[in-house]
Amino acid sequence: MIEAKDTTEPTQALPDAARIREIAREVVRRLASASNLADADAAIAESVKPTTTHRLITIETLEGLVDEKSIVVASQGVVTPAAKEEALRRGIEIVRQSKGQSSSAAASKTVTEAASASERSSADPFEQQLTRRGIQIPDDLTIVWSDTPAVEVFEQIRSGRRAVMISQWGDIDRFAKEFSPDAWVLDREKLTLSAAVNAAARIVKRGAR
Repeated sequence: MIEAKDTTEPTQALPDAARIREIAREVVRRLASASNLADADAAIAESVKPTTTHRLITIETLEGLVDEKSIVVASQGVVTPAAKEEALRRGIEIVRQSKGQSSSAAASKTVTEAASASERSSADPFEQQLTRRGIQIPDDLTIVWSDTPAVEVFEQIRSGRRAVMISQWGDIDRFAKEFSPDAWVLDREKLTLSAAVNAAARIVKRGAR
């Protein structure tokens, strides 16, 4: 009796489950590393992106911002009170550039004018004095003590308000009768802090609108 001889070559052994898992983990690790490097490159590119320094920041300037969360103003630049309010509402930092400082350096500083209402009140002597004297400004009335009254009047008018500039006590009754303003811009160069607070009290008392 002749035995049949098996001439079939043995099949090559397949990797076991543990080996497959190890290979898969290595592939995932390498992909993750590549992704992290891409993210790092993107972050570096963002950090060195040129920053524009503005000499004047208005509401219109802020309207041009899309994803930015900060904006740099020159050391001698001007930020209108209306722009400050808008920046606060949108959570945008207004960074003041120091003399001789580059825009990038200024942008990296943690200086912000977009603070909470309580912080603004303590930092602004005009608002602080209004609070101490218990002067409540109605929601439908705006009173601003400004270094740049002409710019502020323009901004208030652009936002749909009837704005006037006050540089002396007698202007209050005159303009209240003539124009019924709902935005009063007090000229900081002409009115001292005490005079500005008294003017605000007068405006509120007469219910001027």
